[in-house]
Amino acid sequence: VTHTDGNIMYGEGENEPRAAASAMKVLTYLALAHSIDLGARFKTSVARNGNELTLIAGGDTMLGAGDSKKDAVNGYAGLGTLAGACIESLRSAKTEKGKFPVFLDTSIYTGPELNPGWEKPDIDSGQITGISPIALDSHTIAGKSGPYGTPARPTDAASAAQQAFVDALNKAGEPHGYSFERKDKRTKPSDATEIASVESATALQHMMLESDNTLAEALTRNAAIAAGRQGSAEEAQKLVREKIEAAGVTTEHLKQADVCGLSLENRVTARMLVQALTKLLEHPRHEELLQGLPVAGKTGTLKERFTEPDAVDARGHVRAKTGTLFTVVALAGYTTRPDGTRLIFALILNDTDSIGGLPQAKKVADAAAAVISDRAPKPSPSPS
Repeated sequence: VTHTDGNIMYGEGENEPRAAASAMKVLTYLALAHSIDLGARFKTSVARNGNELTLIAGGDTMLGAGDSKKDAVNGYAGLGTLAGACIESLRSAKTEKGKFPVFLDTSIYTGPELNPGWEKPDIDSGQITGISPIALDSHTIAGKSGPYGTPARPTDAASAAQQAFVDALNKAGEPHGYSFERKDKRTKPSDATEIASVESATALQHMMLESDNTLAEALTRNAAIAAGRQGSAEEAQKLVREKIEAAGVTTEHLKQADVCGLSLENRVTARMLVQALTKLLEHPRHEELLQGLPVAGKTGTLKERFTEPDAVDARGHVRAKTGTLFTVVALAGYTTRPDGTRLIFALILNDTDSIGGLPQAKKVADAAAAVISDRAPKPSPSPS
C-alpha cells in the first residue's frame, strides 16, 4: 500500500514473485497507454481483384455480424454494414451478375494462435482460445455459454467471421443477382484495390472492465504491429516489458508467459503492480484510464463483489483490477479514504485452497481493500 507519491504505508512480501492472474493486465494496460492512442480504432476492409474479393483482417476482434452500432462497444463495426458497402461498390462499377469467391487475409498476425503457457482446461472451458486478428464478439459465439458459464468459443474465430461476412454479402447481394462463396485464407493480391471498410470501437477500457483475455492479447499484438514489429504473442510480451520499463516500473522479477495473465507461469510482484498503477496516474489522460478499472460493487468484474459485512461499506470507494484463477486471487487498484487521502494497493494471494478456496480468498481481498479504504467496520469499544 503506497501513497500516490510512492511512499510505502504498508508492505508484506511486496517483492515476492507470484502469479497474479488477470491483475497482470495492469501492466498490459500501462504498456498500451504508452503505445497506442486511447481512441485507436482498427480497420476491417475488403479488396477486389477482378471478380475475387478478399476480407482483410485489421485487428478488430469485436465485430458484429449485423450493422454497425455507434452506441455499442461490442459490435460497433458490423459486417453487415461492410457487406452493404461492398454491394454498392459492385453496383457502382456496373459489375455483371454472378458468383464471387471471398478469401480471407489474416497475415497481420504471425506465430501460433495458442500460447503454450495456457492450460488445456482453461482452453476447453472457454477462458481463452486461439487469437485471431478478426473475430465476432471478442472471439465468442453470441448468445451461447460454455462450461461453467464461460463464453462459448468458435473453433476458428477468423473463419467464423468470414462466414458471417459471406452470409451478409449474400443477403445484401441477392436482389441484385450477386452471390458469394467462402474460400481459403490467403494474403491479399498485390494488385487488389480496397472497395469498402469499417472501423472498430475503442476497446482499451472494455478490456479492463470485463477482464477480456482474448481482447488483451489482440490489442497488444495490434500495438506491436503499430510499433513496426510482428503481430505475434512473443512480440506483444516484449512490447509490454519494454514499455513498462521505460515508464519506470521495476521488472527484475517479471516472468511473462502471456499478456492477459491467464497462464500460471506468469510472475509479478505487488510492488510492480503498485508502480504500474502509480504510472497510470501520471499519464496525461489518467482520468480516462481510471474509467477502465472496475468499481467495487458497481461495475465490471467487481460488480458482484464487496457484499460481506466487513467490506460492503467500501462499495463505490475502491476501483481495482481483479485477478482470478483456480488457486489465485489478486486485487490491485486505488481508493480514496474519507479524509481525502488516495492510496494505491496490490494484493496477491496464491495457493488459495489453503485458506478455503476462491470464495474465501475473494472475501479476504475485499475485506483488506475495505480496511485500506478506511471503510471497514470499527470494533466496538470495550466496556469499562
